[in-house]
Amino acid sequence: MSETPRSMFSFPSQVEIAGIAAALIPFICNITTTSTRTVNGRVVEETSTDYVAIVLGLIAVGIAAYIAVSLLPGTDSEDRPKRLAVIAAIAVIGAYQLLARGLGMV
Repeated sequence: MSETPRSMFSFPSQVEIAGIAAALIPFICNITTTSTRTVNGRVVEETSTDYVAIVLGLIAVGIAAYIAVSLLPGTDSEDRPKRLAVIAAIAVIGAYQLLARGLGMV
């Protein structure tokens, strides 16, 4: 089922719902690997990688960029603040999933 041009700009769009889902699913589902390095019986380094968070975090950030470039310009002025908030939320949560949970950088 594809969106008509007018409904594509209505709030929330199917793309925004997909972006929210991509940003939030890694909180529920994950595929994680963990490795540790031990020196003299003490753990000196531990790394963790969550592959679901990496993939869906990247997708969420990409969807946020798509919404900002493609949907935001055609948005009605009354829906613009809501759309900006959704873009920010998807981008921030997606980046968190990618960097903190996926790559363990934060």
